[in-house]
Amino acid sequence: MDKTRLPLDGVKVLDLTRLLPGPYLTMMLGDYGAEVFKIEDPDVGDYVRWRPPYIYNKDRTKKMNALFTYLNRNKKSLTLNLKKKEGLKIFYKLVMTADIIVESFRPDVKEKLKIDYETVKRINPTIIYVSLTGFGQSGPLRDVAGHDLNYIALTGILGLTGKKDELSSIPGTQIGDIGVGGYMGFGSILLALLAKEKYNIGQFIDLSIYDGLLSWLPLAFSSYLLTEKVPHKEEGRLNGFLPWYNIYETKDGKEITLAALEFKFWKNFCEIIGRKDLIKQHTADPEDYQKIKEILSRIFRQKTQDQWVNLTKDVDCCLAPVLMIDEVLNHPHFKDRNPHIKYNHKLVGNIKQIGFSFNLSETPGKLRFRAPAYGEHNKEILRDLGYNEDQIAYFKNKKIIG
Repeated sequence: MDKTRLPLDGVKVLDLTRLLPGPYLTMMLGDYGAEVFKIEDPDVGDYVRWRPPYIYNKDRTKKMNALFTYLNRNKKSLTLNLKKKEGLKIFYKLVMTADIIVESFRPDVKEKLKIDYETVKRINPTIIYVSLTGFGQSGPLRDVAGHDLNYIALTGILGLTGKKDELSSIPGTQIGDIGVGGYMGFGSILLALLAKEKYNIGQFIDLSIYDGLLSWLPLAFSSYLLTEKVPHKEEGRLNGFLPWYNIYETKDGKEITLAALEFKFWKNFCEIIGRKDLIKQHTADPEDYQKIKEILSRIFRQKTQDQWVNLTKDVDCCLAPVLMIDEVLNHPHFKDRNPHIKYNHKLVGNIKQIGFSFNLSETPGKLRFRAPAYGEHNKEILRDLGYNEDQIAYFKNKKIIG
């Protein structure tokens, strides 16, 4: 394996996003070799920069947001005022040699700024232009503000999450922001890059978190469209209805998950706990499921979480503990599969981060450089565009750059 080879080496990305979804997407592009220019407003920049929790240097004179260091590794920062004519000219110069633009403005904003797809494709006809929004470029919600919680609410995910007769539960991570904005966005860009290579075309990607999330409910939608019966919390096979696919409390107040969907796993579980009489319940009438859940609840409260893990560690029964973040990081499987990325950041010192998403044997992800300081690469980028020191000083004085 040649660790210098990166699959997106030579691909240039202009990143106009901030907060979580867009930066997560462009982080992955950077992890696998793309040259990512993070273009920030000279007055504010990415809001995440300035919010706690912070990582500090030793004498606590410098700080950087912990999430920002993760989302913006492998990127270069350019502070650029797109509302000024000179700033727009600089942006257009960048567009000439760019492969991808990722932006997360509301639909009308990019037209007002004159950085919309129709404008930039006249400069670069093969540009791949990604508009990442909550609700897409059309429809009655196109201009409505929203965040992950709103998106999962409007797509039905939240309404199926949690306990029956209780408020819906907010998930422990940002499903739409990361799952759609990040991973589905990454996949759509790779498709567009393949099309560009095959047909020498650019294209517009209407990346709607709402649209992507709709595809994440195949069980609920396929069931409803067939039966017209509305699914509710704890009524779907995989959201709390089945006794053998559920979460239970242990003796020490912790939680354990049992996912013995297949008969063989359920049989193994029943045998290891000494309850062979429960094996036949795998084909029980759904009306009896609540009674089976109550039996399992009593059984699981007889041992601690660790005792359950130790009892079943050599048994094929799909049982796993519900871990907290510190426990995840100390788990032997985590240490084997996803060791920390460790590096020294010139502003705040030593940093640990989660590793890369995809394990490619020949072209794995790589940390090439750490998250940038605000406008850190202004001079470098502008020099590469052909601007001299006097021009760069002028841009600084006129607040065209930060």
